[in-house]
Amino acid sequence: MEHAVRVLWGPHLVFGLPGLALVVALLARRRRGPGGPTDPAAARRLVAWLVGLGGAGAVAHAVWLAGPGVLVWYWAATALFLPLVARLRAVGSAPPRLADDTSRRGSPWALGAALLVAVPAAAANLGALHTAATHLPAWSAVFLAGVLLFACAFADARAFFLRAAPVAAGLFAALVVVTLLAAPGTVGQTLAHALREAWAYRPAGAGLYASAVTVAMAAAVPPAVAAAFVPAAAGHLDRVRGATLRTAAAALGFGTILGLAVAAGPPASSPAERALLPLERPHSRGLRPNPEVGQTVVLPEDTPLRPGHTYAMVLRADPRGHRFFQARLVAERNMIVAPAYQVLDRTDTVVFRPKPKFQARNPGWDVRVPVERTEQQVRGRRFYVFRPADPAIDLARLVRRRSLDDTPYLVADDFHFLGRVARAVAPDELGEHLAMYEVRPTSAPENPAFHEFFRMGYRGPYADDGAPRPPWAIVGREGFDAPLGTRWTLEFRSPPRGANILGFTRTGNLEAPPFRFLLGADTVVLRHRDGPAHDVYVPVRGAMEEGRLVFRATVDEWRDFRVVDRMEALSGPYLVTPPYRFDVEVRKGIRFPGHLEDRRALVPIDPRGEPQGPAPPLPYDPHPGALFTTDLVGPFLAGGDSLGIAGARLREVLGLAGALVALACVALLFAATPAAVLPASREGATALWLLAAGAGTLAAIVEPLRAVLAAWQAAVAATAVLLLGLTIRRLRAAKR
Repeated sequence: MEHAVRVLWGPHLVFGLPGLALVVALLARRRRGPGGPTDPAAARRLVAWLVGLGGAGAVAHAVWLAGPGVLVWYWAATALFLPLVARLRAVGSAPPRLADDTSRRGSPWALGAALLVAVPAAAANLGALHTAATHLPAWSAVFLAGVLLFACAFADARAFFLRAAPVAAGLFAALVVVTLLAAPGTVGQTLAHALREAWAYRPAGAGLYASAVTVAMAAAVPPAVAAAFVPAAAGHLDRVRGATLRTAAAALGFGTILGLAVAAGPPASSPAERALLPLERPHSRGLRPNPEVGQTVVLPEDTPLRPGHTYAMVLRADPRGHRFFQARLVAERNMIVAPAYQVLDRTDTVVFRPKPKFQARNPGWDVRVPVERTEQQVRGRRFYVFRPADPAIDLARLVRRRSLDDTPYLVADDFHFLGRVARAVAPDELGEHLAMYEVRPTSAPENPAFHEFFRMGYRGPYADDGAPRPPWAIVGREGFDAPLGTRWTLEFRSPPRGANILGFTRTGNLEAPPFRFLLGADTVVLRHRDGPAHDVYVPVRGAMEEGRLVFRATVDEWRDFRVVDRMEALSGPYLVTPPYRFDVEVRKGIRFPGHLEDRRALVPIDPRGEPQGPAPPLPYDPHPGALFTTDLVGPFLAGGDSLGIAGARLREVLGLAGALVALACVALLFAATPAAVLPASREGATALWLLAAGAGTLAAIVEPLRAVLAAWQAAVAATAVLLLGLTIRRLRAAKR
């Protein structure tokens, strides 16, 4: 079944179906009939669903942005504002119009609500679910959304969307509930988190935004539906108490289901092991000294190399630099001196690492200093002198200010050598084996001794075939057999109680590597020894300072985090990080070690190829390998944004077929609101509506335009505040 769905659903369908639909739509005769419900009861049911759908999309997005605490504020604000809107319309509505009075096509509110609310929120969720269900790029959802919007200009299509909306909504809600019930305890834990995390400004603001979307829809959709489809009911459609209750129930119910699905988080499934290896097989299984030839490399038992032959080999350098034993920092002259080795002939960067061991393991903490190289001779021996390319940089002062180890690590070249294979006998359990040793001609340029390369951290040896340096890859888990060449999005996630990725500054603030995704972190956890229920959560704000990301508490009692060291019950600090997402390409793992050669290799799409330290401009996006040295959890399949998290759960629990059914339901729901609102717009506004709807779709789905969505949300919030003020004013005027 899975294979059949993969064959049927792919780029050919995503890109071909829109073209076919456009051709059919252009050839079809455009009808101007109502294309919707014609009796008040059906119209009331449609209004309830449409208002609920708009709010549910906003809830999913708000919970993704601010956490499960959004649900509490959404429930409270929606339960308060919806009756106010109904009361406003009951007091200020015009007398009922006759059934044949179609001179007015509806309120401008219909157009405003569509522009500010319906399209961007729905498009964001459609794009996120499309990516999670199909693993296709998010921008490909633009084609699907574009066809749906275009179809809304035709009466027959509108009629189908409006008839299908309740069925699609019910089916989609049922599928989401199944995924929540598949993991026992998920709903209870999520509700407990919602109550605990609600009492902060961010969940409150996001919850009010989601409620504002629902309220705006409740103010715009009823007159639009009434004027377009049931003119005789205009002015009375939302005056009935039952209609208001039905609308509130649909909004709160559907919004709660989707909010819980997003708040529960993406599934902890992954196609990858937590292992990162270079995509080249080393000819080594250990090192042994030999009194005759010096350092030898023990070759694997299945090695293709033959004794008595000499091979071109290479030892790979670490882009983080190496500690050359005779290199030292001369602080008084602001320079670094090292022997003039051939592997240092092109060195232009010196790296200093932090003193704490857990920081030194992570490339993100490295401080890379561009240098200029000159050559000097002392007593007949050549030396290289490295000075900062920027004369304003004082190396000794930099080391003191940043609490760095004063040992310089020089970024060097790979070491190419000739390796000869011979038979050797060890006095221990290794016994007879094949070994490789370096054959260095007398005319060879000066380099460290063969054994020193291994002590400095060079890796290998590898066959020197002249090919470019291969990248590192994540080892695919056993059984993962995705097609070669496909791309997947993975992510690292923060542990629930925060990640150990912080250090202290000299003033007691917190600092972290200059990773771009950490700029979104705003909470530090101080873990309590008695368990998570007693943890202390401290709000913080991060900013770049002198090449590091510095976090400061926004509350006065935690201006100096060093006091935690004097508290017996608390430990930390730990940073709650946003997820770090990255793309990988699926390749064969034939260059992995023998026991892993049948696995898939997931190669991160990163120009650096392997982990290394930060380089301007800062902050930067780290190579995923840099996060393997942290306690971030993963890598997992990326859950996506907003409704994409629910989509990831749908795919895991129900498979690809179930996820595509859910996607089809959301596509129908996406089209339902414009299908109801568009006929109510004046004929002259139709082109403007479609243009704005298309722009909103692009802004919600295509990554570079996501900033536009934030502006839309701000506009919705401002509109809601204005509406509330006008509501109170009109209610007071009505009472007089």
